[in-house]
Amino acid sequence: MVAHGYDGPSAAEIRNAVNAGVWTSLYLQSPDGQYPPNGRTDDHVFNDVLYGLIFDTMAQQCQRFGELRLAGRYRRAALLGYQEYPEMAAT
Repeated sequence: MVAHGYDGPSAAEIRNAVNAGVWTSLYLQSPDGQYPPNGRTDDHVFNDVLYGLIFDTMAQQCQRFGELRLAGRYRRAALLGYQEYPEMAAT
């Protein structure tokens, strides 16, 4: 919501929570771009594409606000995750 312009009374709190959660997600991604399987015993990750989207969105936000080093970290994480889905990396 805040990435698309929400600026209501909870915007700062939402932004802080999202930033903390996405930053933590960087530590959960494996070096080869895989994401944690969310506790599923069959090792399926149904929302792994969402991690890439979130990292891409955060990269754009950081770039917009001049935080280029952090934007690069998020972009790299997104690209690592997209390796499993080459059709998405082209977008």
